[in-house]
Amino acid sequence: MPEIEIREMPTQRLAAVAHQGAYHLIGPAFARLGATIGAGGPGHGAGGWMGVYHDNPEITPEAELRSHAAAIWTGDGPVPEGLEEVAIPAGRYAVLTHAGPYDGLPAAWRSFGPDLIAAAGAELRQAPALEIYLNDPDDTAPADLRTELCVAVA
Repeated sequence: MPEIEIREMPTQRLAAVAHQGAYHLIGPAFARLGATIGAGGPGHGAGGWMGVYHDNPEITPEAELRSHAAAIWTGDGPVPEGLEEVAIPAGRYAVLTHAGPYDGLPAAWRSFGPDLIAAAGAELRQAPALEIYLNDPDDTAPADLRTELCVAVA
């Protein structure tokens, strides 16, 4: 059974691009986000990258799935024009770290079910699921990629 960590996470302020449809097709939203954030130059206020997934793909039709490609926004001012500001609430999250290529993420999510969360002494609470990308696929070999899968728990 995979290991999870229960962690307190602060409120996250995000600069984001909305995506609707299959979660695995979010790539163009990340490309648009990168082009917009990159235009800000050094010190533009963006921290790490995050995927925000609002719906359960097991019960929501694929065409109706809502998500955001996001950058953690550390700047004091507004997010760049053309991006949406999204807030992720603070609280406890169960975190599973996936090692390897992004195409392994669906299997990692399937292993991260209610039984694993209950075994950690927690229960799910309503909030978006998160993927926090710990390194950059542009300069990291696929086998060395690390992604934190996060679900809100009580």
